[in-house]
Amino acid sequence: MKNYKYSMIFTGALFLLVSSPEVRAFNCVQSPDCASLGYTKNATDCKDKVAVKCPTDNTKVFCKDEVAAQAPLPILYGDGTVSKELVAGKTPIGVVISESAKLALALTDVKKDGTPGSEGIHWSLITSYDNPYLTNCSTESGVMTCATDGRSNTDKILTCGNTCSAVPAALAVRAYQPAGCTADFCKRGQWHLPSIKELIPIHFKRPSFEATLSLLEKYGAVNLPSLVCYWSSNEASAGGAWALCENSNSTIYQTVKTTTYNVRPVINYGVQKPAQNIKFVINISNSCPRGLSFSGSYQGPGSGPIPATGTFSCTSELCYDQGRYDGNGSNETETVVKEGTSITLSNLNSNFTSIKSMATGKVVPVSGGMAYFALNNYDEVVAALGAGAYDFWMLQCSPVASAKASVTAEVIVTGSSSNMFVDLNGTSVTCTVTATEDGRSAPVTINGGKTANSFAAGQVTLACPRTIKPITGSYTQYRISESEVDNGGRQTLNGLSVRVNATPNGSHTLKIYYQAI
Repeated sequence: MKNYKYSMIFTGALFLLVSSPEVRAFNCVQSPDCASLGYTKNATDCKDKVAVKCPTDNTKVFCKDEVAAQAPLPILYGDGTVSKELVAGKTPIGVVISESAKLALALTDVKKDGTPGSEGIHWSLITSYDNPYLTNCSTESGVMTCATDGRSNTDKILTCGNTCSAVPAALAVRAYQPAGCTADFCKRGQWHLPSIKELIPIHFKRPSFEATLSLLEKYGAVNLPSLVCYWSSNEASAGGAWALCENSNSTIYQTVKTTTYNVRPVINYGVQKPAQNIKFVINISNSCPRGLSFSGSYQGPGSGPIPATGTFSCTSELCYDQGRYDGNGSNETETVVKEGTSITLSNLNSNFTSIKSMATGKVVPVSGGMAYFALNNYDEVVAALGAGAYDFWMLQCSPVASAKASVTAEVIVTGSSSNMFVDLNGTSVTCTVTATEDGRSAPVTINGGKTANSFAAGQVTLACPRTIKPITGSYTQYRISESEVDNGGRQTLNGLSVRVNATPNGSHTLKIYYQAI
C-alpha cells in the first residue's frame, strides 16, 4: 500500500510538469469567438423562439425554433386548418373527431345562451312531442345507423322549433361562436348538436381527447367532466332523446327530453361556402281575417352591414300583401340576413295555423302562438327564384279559414211577456247577428228570441236598436242595458252591439238584455 501511495504522488508531480503553461501553449489553438459560431443575437431578439447562449459569452445567443408541442389528436384552428402541432399565431377552436368526416368537437361546453360554460340544458321544454321532421331512433342497437348527420338533425329540430316546445339544446349550439373563429365556417349558426354516431368516438378515445383538451387549456379548452351526460340530436320517441353518458350504467342512454344534460357543439369543417345573403319577407294571407298583425325576431351569423340579430313587425292592413314573392320587395317587413338565420314569430293570433315559404313550399306549423324556422337552404331558394335569393313567407289561416264557428245569439227583455216589439215610431224591429268574414247576417227575434248559426271564423256582431216598446199598445219602454259574451257574466252595454272573435270550430254565445226605463 505504501509503494502504491508514493507511486501516485510521483505520477501527479509528473502530470503537473508536462501540463505547464509552456506545454499547453504549444499544443492548443485560439478558441473561436461567439460571432463565428453564430451567436449574434441578444436574448430579447428571440421573442417566441428559444435563446441558446454562447459558451464563452452568455450575453450572446442564437435563436432556435421551439419544438412544437404534439397533441394526441389533430387540432382545428379558427382559420380552418388542422394540425397536431400547436401552431404559433393561430388559435385552436376544436379537437378533430374524424378527419375523414371533417368533424370537430368544440373546446368547451355551452350554456343556454350559447356562451362558453357548463350548465344543464333541456333537450325540449315539454315531456312529449314527436318532431315530425326527425326520424325516431328507437333502439340502442340501431341508433348508431339512424339519423347520423347531426347538422341535418339540428336543422330539423329548429324547423319544428316551438311547435315542439322550445328546444334549448339545439338553440344553444346554434348560438355558439368560439373566440378564435376567423372564417365563415365556424361562425354563429354553423355549429350543431352531434348525433350519437358523431359522439361515440369521444367515448372510445376519451384519454386522447382529455390529453388534447388539457394541452389547449390556455385557449379556453375545458376537459370532459366525468360522470356527465351529453345530449345528442337523435330523438328516440315523442318523449325521449339520446345522450352519451360516462357512467357505470350505460354509454348510450335515452331519457325524457326535459332532463338537463350538458351540451358540447360539434362542427363540420370541410370545404363550405360562406353564408349567403337572403332577403326575406313575411306577410299574412288574404284568406285570413282582416286586421291581424304579427311580430318576430331573428338571430343569425351576421357580417359586415348585416346584423346578427334584429326584430321586425307588420301592423294591420300593411301585412296583407299576398303574392309579392318576385324579388321586388314588400312594404314594412323586408329584411336581409345571412343564410342560417333563425326566425322566431311569437304571440301569434289563434287564427294563424302555419307559415309557408312561397319560394320553396316549406310549411312550418304554428302552435301555442309561436312559429320557429331557419333560412338554411340557400340553393333551394335560388333555384326557385333565381339570383337575388328572395324567400317570401306567408302566414296562413288555412285550412281552418273556411272552418265554421257556431254562434248562438239571444235577446231578452226583462219584465215583459211580449215577444213582439216596435220602435218608438211604431215600426217593427228585430236585432241582427252579422259575421264580418263571410258577410252573412241573420235576424234575432226580440224577447226570448234566439238564433244559432254557423259563421266563418272571425268577428261576429249582435246589434239591436237602443229603445223599443211592446206592440200591444203598452206605454212601457225598454232600453238596452247589459250584454253577455260566452257566458262570462253580464256587463253594462254602453253601445248598441256586442261582438266576439269567433274561433274555427269554436262555440260562442252572445246575449243582449233590455230593461224597462
